[in-house]
Formats: sequence, structure tokens, C-alpha cells
Amino acid sequence: MAFGETEPELGANVDSRGFALDRLVEQQRVALDSVQLERQEIEETVDDDLEGIFVRLSSAIAEVGAKRVALDGLDALFAALTNEVIDRHLAPAAHGPRG
Repeated sequence: MAFGETEPELGANVDSRGFALDRLVEQQRVALDSVQLERQEIEETVDDDLEGIFVRLSSAIAEVGAKRVALDGLDALFAALTNEVIDRHLAPAAHGPRG
């Protein structure tokens, strides 16, 4: 899953390193998903957007039976989020269960 790069851009980057990404996708050995984020959209619908990202990721994992996941461009995701959104939705998960 990539944040900020399109699937064609990902393909070009991976191909330049000697991997035939299109072939891997056709063989269902790799699943690609590109998430384009806009700060205003995230602020308005953060619950749906973040939940949607996890649903998309789960679907891609199931599609190919993935044992590993690569998230590219997390900086683009965090740049689209305000500190308030990060604190409200992501910080509690980073600290583990409370009790």
C-alpha cells in the first residue's frame, strides 16, 4: 500500500529495481493499492478514511495470502493528518491497552 504514489509510479519504481511488478500482480503474488490523501478530506471524514485504509489493506492481504506487508510513503499519510487527528486516532494504539 502506498500513500502518495500512484500504481503506475509504483510499477515504474519497482521495475527499475529489476522486478516485473505487473507479472507479480497477474500471478497474484503481489497486491497493490495506492491511497491518495487530501488533508481537508481526512479532517472531514477521518473515521471513515482510516477505517477504509484498514479494510483495503485487509482485503489485499486476503487476496494474495500475504505474509508480509509494505507500507510506502507513511510520511504522506501523517502529513495529511492534523496533530489532533493523530492524537485522537493513532496515539492510543501506539501505547497499547490501558488497564
